[in-house]
Amino acid sequence: MYVVKVEVRETAEGAKGTFATADIPKGSAVWQFKPDYDTTISPKDYNQLNETQKEIAQNLSLISPKTFLVILPPEDDPMVYTRQSKDSNLSPTFDKNVSGEIYFTAKNDIKNGEELTWNRSDFNKFLPKGRSVSNLLTS
Repeated sequence: MYVVKVEVRETAEGAKGTFATADIPKGSAVWQFKPDYDTTISPKDYNQLNETQKEIAQNLSLISPKTFLVILPPEDDPMVYTRQSKDSNLSPTFDKNVSGEIYFTAKNDIKNGEELTWNRSDFNKFLPKGRSVSNLLTS
C-alpha cells in the first residue's frame, strides 16, 4: 500500500501509471506491505487466481524476502499501475528493524507529478540463488 499521496493517470505513452501528488524526499518510505490490505500468494494460491490476478502477480513480481511468497495488492491498487523502468526512482528495501516485509523507498528526491517506477531486477538480491518469480509461483 502506498504510504504517500499518489494518483493513477495516463502516461505520455498512453498507459496507466502511478504519479506522486506531493514531493517525496530521497530515502522516504513510499510503499509498504500491509497484511490487512495486501495478500501473499503461494503456488497453490496462484493456481486458484483468475487470469487478471495471475497477470498482476507476474507483472509486479513483489517477493517477500521473509517467506519468498509473492505479494499481491488488490486489483485496483495504484501499485498495479506502477511501471517498470531501468531508470527507476523507487528501490525495494528489506530491513526487519523497520518492517517485517518488503517496502519501497525513494532512490532520489521525487517531485510532485513525477511518475513512480521500479526495476524488477532490484528484487534479485532477495531471491535464493537460481530462483525467479516464475519458478517461485509454480514450484
